[in-house]
Amino acid sequence: MKEKKSLFRSLNLLFWLTLGLIILCVLPKLNNKLFSDQDFDRWYTRFDTTIVAVDSFYIAQDTSNIIDVVDTNKITKDTLRRKMKFIHWKWVDYNGTRCDVSFSVPEEELEKAKGFREGYIFIGRAQLYQDFIDACKIPLYRLNEALEKEMNKRGLTGQDRLDFLVTAIQTPKYTTVTDNSCGNQGSCQPGGCCGYIQPFAIYTPTEFIFARTGDCDTKSLICYALLKMQGVRAAMLTGKAASSNNEMPGGHAMLGVAGYPPVIPSKHLTFRGEMYYPWETTNFYTTCQLGNMRMWSVWINWEVTYN
Repeated sequence: MKEKKSLFRSLNLLFWLTLGLIILCVLPKLNNKLFSDQDFDRWYTRFDTTIVAVDSFYIAQDTSNIIDVVDTNKITKDTLRRKMKFIHWKWVDYNGTRCDVSFSVPEEELEKAKGFREGYIFIGRAQLYQDFIDACKIPLYRLNEALEKEMNKRGLTGQDRLDFLVTAIQTPKYTTVTDNSCGNQGSCQPGGCCGYIQPFAIYTPTEFIFARTGDCDTKSLICYALLKMQGVRAAMLTGKAASSNNEMPGGHAMLGVAGYPPVIPSKHLTFRGEMYYPWETTNFYTTCQLGNMRMWSVWINWEVTYN
């Protein structure tokens, strides 16, 4: 009896050893069919909870200057960590009310805009205006977002919203921008002179947002872009102007607005059945309100260049 049990155990052990050897020999051949990496990846992805949607935001208490942002032109699942430029904008509106907004812009946007401008081939003002706006969407979005948030907080409506926005752009001092030498007109800073700026001696909206240096074209263009984002019927007006009859009229650009009555009635342009009233944006004065053209004694050859 004992001999039979011993024989059974030996045969049983031999059976399992033989089966194990067979499995070890056959398993590599079945690996691709039974254990597909692609099947595993698909299974794992179903349970991946690390991807989250992130909206654009700004945290006032953040002093590290590095935050998570989402590209507003091409929102993807991945968050991008970028070096940010913190901007605090302060000004006073026509009523003497103190105003300010804060926002952040990716620092790389400045070099992108500068490179775009320096490599730009000028074929016409209207096309340049459109292309410069398209190249500056993210900084314009950030500034508009901050302005709109503050306007809503203050409960501003109608003309008050336009005044709030335009006075913010008027406030930085007028900077001479030329495609030639500045001569002795000072350094390239607000109120100074920036020389050898190509093309057409105009900065992009991004460059103005970062450095606040700009002349009539630059300031009018950023006002135009922001107002259009607010749903206002705006336009870029260009022509010649002079402060006195003894002065030779020079090229000038202004903001034009339709659908709002002029605060100080003066001249206007009719374009596609609508009256566009001029708005001087180069500097902040209480007289530089919608419709006022009394600072110019000569105003000729004006047209709606872009709207």
